[in-house]
Amino acid sequence: MRFTLSRPRGDNRQVIEAGQRDSTEHFLRQLLWLSIILITVGAFEALALTTVMPAVADDLNGHRLYALAMGVPLATHVISTTFGGAWVDARGAYVPIITGCTVAALGLVIAGSAQHMEIVAIGRAVMGLGTGLLMVSLYAVVGSHVPTNRQPMFFAAFAAAWVVPSMFGPFFAGWIAERYSWRIVFVAVVPILAIAVLAMIPVLRPLPRGTANIWQDRDTYRNVAIAVGAGTGAAAMHVVVSQPSGLALAAFVVLGAGVLALLRFLLPAGTLSARRETVGAVIATRMWVNAGVVATEAFLPLMLVTIHGWEKKQAGIILTIGGISWAIGSVIQGKVTAPRVRHRLPVLGSALATAGIAITAVSALPQAPALLTSLAWLLAGSGIGLTLPAMSVLALNVTPQAEHGRISACLQIVDGIGAALAIGVVGFFTILPDVFGGLSATGGTNPFVFGLAFMAGLGALSTWTAARVPHVTGPAVSAAAV
Repeated sequence: MRFTLSRPRGDNRQVIEAGQRDSTEHFLRQLLWLSIILITVGAFEALALTTVMPAVADDLNGHRLYALAMGVPLATHVISTTFGGAWVDARGAYVPIITGCTVAALGLVIAGSAQHMEIVAIGRAVMGLGTGLLMVSLYAVVGSHVPTNRQPMFFAAFAAAWVVPSMFGPFFAGWIAERYSWRIVFVAVVPILAIAVLAMIPVLRPLPRGTANIWQDRDTYRNVAIAVGAGTGAAAMHVVVSQPSGLALAAFVVLGAGVLALLRFLLPAGTLSARRETVGAVIATRMWVNAGVVATEAFLPLMLVTIHGWEKKQAGIILTIGGISWAIGSVIQGKVTAPRVRHRLPVLGSALATAGIAITAVSALPQAPALLTSLAWLLAGSGIGLTLPAMSVLALNVTPQAEHGRISACLQIVDGIGAALAIGVVGFFTILPDVFGGLSATGGTNPFVFGLAFMAGLGALSTWTAARVPHVTGPAVSAAAV
């Protein structure tokens, strides 16, 4: 008779648990690195396209549509984010991520082959649809499948993925646009994006997938319709800004009020009022600080080129400074684990961002030293780096896991619609000289100054809302705080 020795049941359990831990760690490593690759590609495009947009406007005679081309992807981002959040909650993140990458690549091809500024804007709008799907899906995957204590590191790594693109992207994009063509900047990363998507498929395929029909819920129809209305309204704001007249300014104000009114229906109650100790205050903080920084950054290269006479590649260096300091701030917040200190991070970060934007407004004056912008953007980048990832972690921690898709969508919605509105406001102030006269882009009063000063006001608003976010004393708080 043959006997076989077997391990005790307890040892078997330990072996199984060890295997599960190894499998989980392998998944987390793959998810982290492939997400970083996707975000790195997106970061390069974002910074590079911001750098070359003055060249696009020059080549296609599209300066009046500059604000539209810069802001429309943020407006369409809102639409796909709203739908994408519901899609992820119902069916999982696999298909939305692949679809988002494909749509974003299509937008790059459309914009890169455009012969008119209007087509560039259309391509950018398609890009916004794709990035909206991609980002809300990635956030939801982190919120649902990454342990809470690892989430700050993930979000810090997402921000750190901007470091290399920030160091080289703007300068080389400006150099390519001056030496060859701005079109190369649009289409060069499409093959890299395709390779990254193919590598992502085996990582995402094993994730749980739902079978729910997202259209069974009437709220989905309502939310998508509201998002379409808000996104269309934000895009229309940029269109009317391209037509300098008193009537256009009035239409701009009415559209802005309408977009904010619609936004109330897409976000948790108390967001626009930053209700204390709720997720609404978290989302409001993210919206206003991101809006101020992104809108200022969108006009930085144009301001430096037109007001201070910088070359495009030189103007891109300012974006490099901001991107690196943004990543450093994100890494710092990722290493802070003490709840009391983390609670203070958004206040400090928002205050730094406000100071940076305010100094940028001063540097926009023709008589001001343009190098002052370097210091300003160092402060603004570090401030938003401290704030945004911390708000992402906090928003997910105070929300039940079943709603991570919706909250991830809300975070992306306010990123898009807030920045779109803010870019429209800066564009609004730049056309005031054409409407009323008497303001000179090269004289003692610069139209950029007014818009950037308004952005500093948004930064100050985010500092106030940051003081109202929930104070989490443990790994998560009760859903009653939502």
